[in-house]
Amino acid sequence: MLNFYNSRIRFNCEIGTGEEYLITESNFVSKENLELFLPRCKLINKLSTKEMKESPNNYCLSIEQFKYFIEKWKSHFPHLKSLLKGDWFSSYKNSILLYGNLVKEHTRDQLFNSEMCYQIIKKEKTEESFLIDFNTDDFIPEISWCIEDCFWHLLNGSYSNYTDYVNNFIRKNIERIEFQKEVNNILFSGNFPINYCSIDFKDFYSTDWGNPSSLILLNPPFCEERVRTNVLRIKELINLVGRK
Repeated sequence: MLNFYNSRIRFNCEIGTGEEYLITESNFVSKENLELFLPRCKLINKLSTKEMKESPNNYCLSIEQFKYFIEKWKSHFPHLKSLLKGDWFSSYKNSILLYGNLVKEHTRDQLFNSEMCYQIIKKEKTEESFLIDFNTDDFIPEISWCIEDCFWHLLNGSYSNYTDYVNNFIRKNIERIEFQKEVNNILFSGNFPINYCSIDFKDFYSTDWGNPSSLILLNPPFCEERVRTNVLRIKELINLVGRK
């Protein structure tokens, strides 16, 4: 899952049984039987960023559409700096498959068919496609792109234009961790061992990213989706910066 404005972008195969989804093609049932078997899913035959901005929802795309979407979105930020040469899209898919292989789930909603979901993502099955209309002009980069830009500037002794955005993202993550810690302390009547590293976070540039535990500041696996951005890309960035 990626956040885009206030909507969530997923693959068509990532549909669950509890939430509502707008999908471009069903991986599991025919269009004629969609409402019978997947009453919370609605097929769409066109999509625009204006719609995604004004009508927040779970928007699900085919593998091909998702890749196009990422490429088109990223093209609005040619100034962003990169530290890693690996393919971002493949790394994002592998972030999902990491959880799929380990625990058979990566999302808070129960997947309709988890085994088929991960097989589709792994094999990159191509479905019917259509172009997405990028008809807004106030995009914000995907958070992992901002984080990578910040790390690039950190290593080059300068400041990213997205420093405040990333700092705010980290502070919200810390709030999530503290909330879970408080709830579990109540449930278990004691100090529940949630440790997000011994870092007194002030800002991105004063943080000890050489501490392996610092990953949890950028990807806390609590409350929400386990994969809310490119987890493996961020982990690789931290490992790279930690070696500098």
